[in-house]
Amino acid sequence: MDNHEKQTASENTKLSLADLAQQRSKLDPLRESFIVILVYSIFGFLWITLTDWLVDTLVSDPTLNRNIQTAKGWLFVALTMLIIFFLVKNRIEQIRLYVEKIIDTTLKLDRTQTALAGQRLLTEEIISNAPVMVAIWDDKGNLISTNPHLQELLELEKGSSDVTEGNKAIKKVLSTLQRKNRILNYETEIKFAMEDPRYIMWNGGSIIHDNPATGGFIAFGVDVTDKKIAEDKLKIYAFNDNLTMIPNRVSLQQETEKLLEKNEHLALLFMDIDNFKYINDSLGHHVGDELLKFVSSTLASIVNKPNLVARLGGDEFAIVITNYKDKQQVFSLSEKIRKLIGRTWSAYNHSFFLSLSIGVAISPDDGETFADLSKNTDIAMYQAKREGKDRVVFFEDAIELQNLYRIDMAKKLQHAIDNNEFELFFQPIYRLAGQTAVGFEVLIRWKEEVRGYISPGEFIPLAEETGQIYNIEAWVVDAAIKQKMLWDASGLKDLYLSINLSSKTLLSDANFQRIITILEAYKENIQNIVFEITETAVIDNIEKVFAQTKVLKKLGVKIALDDFGTGYSSLTHLKNLPIDIVKLDRSFISQIDKKGKDEVIVHSVISLVQRLGHELVAEGIENSEQYDYCLEHDCDFGQGYFMNKPMPAKSIEALFITDAKPDYQKL
Repeated sequence: MDNHEKQTASENTKLSLADLAQQRSKLDPLRESFIVILVYSIFGFLWITLTDWLVDTLVSDPTLNRNIQTAKGWLFVALTMLIIFFLVKNRIEQIRLYVEKIIDTTLKLDRTQTALAGQRLLTEEIISNAPVMVAIWDDKGNLISTNPHLQELLELEKGSSDVTEGNKAIKKVLSTLQRKNRILNYETEIKFAMEDPRYIMWNGGSIIHDNPATGGFIAFGVDVTDKKIAEDKLKIYAFNDNLTMIPNRVSLQQETEKLLEKNEHLALLFMDIDNFKYINDSLGHHVGDELLKFVSSTLASIVNKPNLVARLGGDEFAIVITNYKDKQQVFSLSEKIRKLIGRTWSAYNHSFFLSLSIGVAISPDDGETFADLSKNTDIAMYQAKREGKDRVVFFEDAIELQNLYRIDMAKKLQHAIDNNEFELFFQPIYRLAGQTAVGFEVLIRWKEEVRGYISPGEFIPLAEETGQIYNIEAWVVDAAIKQKMLWDASGLKDLYLSINLSSKTLLSDANFQRIITILEAYKENIQNIVFEITETAVIDNIEKVFAQTKVLKKLGVKIALDDFGTGYSSLTHLKNLPIDIVKLDRSFISQIDKKGKDEVIVHSVISLVQRLGHELVAEGIENSEQYDYCLEHDCDFGQGYFMNKPMPAKSIEALFITDAKPDYQKL
C-alpha cells in the first residue's frame, strides 16, 4: 500500500466514523420513546375528541351511537397499530443502517490496521536491514529506538549507559539536534581501540506530532569512512606527484604564495635532469621512473623543513628555501645538490652519469609573486642549459633581456621560414694536391630585413632550441639537391655537396623520416650527397645515430664526421660508425703554426684517420703555413678562407665557368 492509498483509507475511515456518530445521535432511546408516546397521545386525544363530538352531533339513536362507538374503538386500535408499526419500522430501519455502517466501518478499520501493520513490518524490516543508522529520542532526550545497523557499527546497546565511543557520538548528535533543531550532513569521527577511525554523516530533525508533548528527535547516519578515505586520497593526488609522492606544482604554488603573503624572503630553485630523455628513450619509461624516484628521495633527504621539495613534471624538480642567511648559502646548497645527484646512477645493469641544470631566483629582488619568481627561475635554469648544463645559474636582468631577445629572434626566424628569407652559400672543398675543387659545403645564410645577414652561429642554436631547425634543414636539403640538379644540367657534374645534419634531426624519428622522404624523391640525384654529423649527436645517443646513418648509407649518400676532435670518445666513433669522411676541426688546424704538442697531435690524428681508411678534410685553413703542413702530411682535402670563402650559387657558377674545371675524382 503506497502513501496515496494509506491516505485515502484514512480519510474513508474518518468519514465512516463521522456517519456513525451522526446516526448514534439520531438513535437516542429517550427521544425515540418520547416521540412514539407523543405521536400516540396526540393521535388518541384527537381521535377520541373529534370522533365523539362528530358521533354525538350526527347520531341521536343511543343503540346506533353505542354500536358506532364500539366500531370507532376497533378502528382506533387498528389505526394506532399502523402508526406504531410505521414508527417502529422507521426506527428499526435506522438501527439496521447504523449496524451496517458499524460492520462496514469495522471491516475498513480491520483492513487499514492490517495494511498499517504490514507497512510497519516492512518499514521495520527496511530500517533493520538498511545500511543506514537510525536513532530516535523522546522530547526529554532519552534514546528510545535504534536499528541493528547502528548498534552493530557503533557498538551501542539500547539503554546502555556505558561511556563508549558510540554513545559519545550519539550524544553529540543529540546535543546538536537539541541546539539547532535540525542537522544536515553533520559529520562525526568515532575512534575505536586498535582500529582506524570511522566517519559518520548524519541528517535529522525534530519529530512533530499533533500533541507537542509527544515530540522528539530522529537522526539518520551513513558510514562515509570509505568515501572519506577516497577523498583524502584524491587530496593527496591533487597536491602530490603520483609517481614520487612529493608535493606537485599546485602544492608548490600554494605554499610559496603563503610564504610571499607573509613577506618572507625565499629562494626558488628549478632543476632539470640534463640527460633524462636519453635514459627514458633508450631503456624505457620504467627505468626513467626509477630515476625520478631516486632523485626525489635524494632531494628529500637533503632538504629539511620548513624548506620544500616538489616535482614540477617530467624531469623537473623545484625547491623552496626559506631558512637561509645569504645568496652564498643558497649557492652552496645548490652546489651540494648538483654534486650529490651528479654522479653515476646504476639500474638494470646499466650505469648513467647524471647532471643537473639548476636555476635560482630570490624574492623579492627577482619577483614578489609566484608567477614572476617561477618565470625568472625557469629563465635561469634554461640559461644554465645553454651555458653547457651541469651548473647553477642565478637569475639576472641581463638573462631576462637575453631571453626576450631570443623570443623576438624566434618570432623573426619563423617569419623567415614562412617567407623564404634564407639562401644557400657554398664553400669549395679542394683537393690539396693540385688545388682543384671537388665539392662544396652547403651553408645557410639569413638576410633579415632590418639587420641584413645574420650569422648562422646566432640563429642555428636558437632554431635547435625552438625546434624550428626541422623546417630549416628540410628546406636546406631540398634546395641544395635542386641546386645540384641545375649544376649537373649546366655541366658542373660530379661535384659533391656536403650538407650539415643536426643532432636534433638525427634523433627525431619523425623529422629524420622527413629528410628520407626528400632524398627518396630525388633518389637519382643524390649519389654525390654527403651528410655531415657532429660528435655531439653521436654522444647523445650512439645507438640511434648508428641506426640512422645506416639508413642514409643504404640510400647511397656518404657520411662525414664533422668537427672531429671536439667531442668525447672520438676513437670509438671512428671505429664503429659507418662514416666515409672525417672533417678535422678548425681548432686543431689553428694550432699547427704553434709547433710543439699541438702539431704532434694534428700529425697523429691525420695518420690515424688515414690508417682507418677514411678520407680527411681539414677545416679552417686560413694561411699558407697551415695549407703547406696539411699538404706535406698527406691530408686529402681542405677548405678555408685561404682557398675560398663561402659564396652564393651565382658566384660559384661564374668561378667554375671562367676558372679551372673541377677535379671529378670523387671523395
